[in-house]
Amino acid sequence: MARYILQAIPLLRVLLSARFKSGKTDDKGNPVHTKYRLPMKRVCFLAILLFAMPLIVIAQEQHGTVYFYRGRDTEDFPKEINELNPEAVVYLDAKEFMSMPEQTFMGFQIPVGQYVLSMKRKGTSRPLKVEAGKTYYLHVEQKVYPYAYQIIYDVEEKSALDAIRRCYALKEKKIKLKQFAVISIKPGTKKKS
Repeated sequence: MARYILQAIPLLRVLLSARFKSGKTDDKGNPVHTKYRLPMKRVCFLAILLFAMPLIVIAQEQHGTVYFYRGRDTEDFPKEINELNPEAVVYLDAKEFMSMPEQTFMGFQIPVGQYVLSMKRKGTSRPLKVEAGKTYYLHVEQKVYPYAYQIIYDVEEKSALDAIRRCYALKEKKIKLKQFAVISIKPGTKKKS
């Protein structure tokens, strides 16, 4: 930010004290320069424009994209066991973030920073460091039978995209924290225009 301000100062000086050829010459034949002052409204507009542009660029780069997905945790079990496997509830910084049924995904634009993701079972917390402009794919897994466990882990992009392709977008009512922009379009697919 400071770099942009320092770059804009010389330009503002030139604009404020611009000298232009008047078409006249002095006694020695040199062109006479007249000082031209810009109207104050124009100067203010240019100053606001110069200072706002870097802020817009910086604001756009202050988010990372995080995709959460949950596949079929109980593929090989009978239907009765599948009924025992409830929605996986994910917490963000100890606040209920969302509850995910099997075969669902959702993406979020999350501000840059450090967060803690967790689930109900003890020992299922993990840090999440979001960096500007990066995309993260997190697999949420929960099994109830024969041994109950819950886990959230990183997945490389290719594997995640394959798994997300077989998932449905999480319903908005399942998202409890509404402070992030939601991405319900599968990653890697282009919008139809």
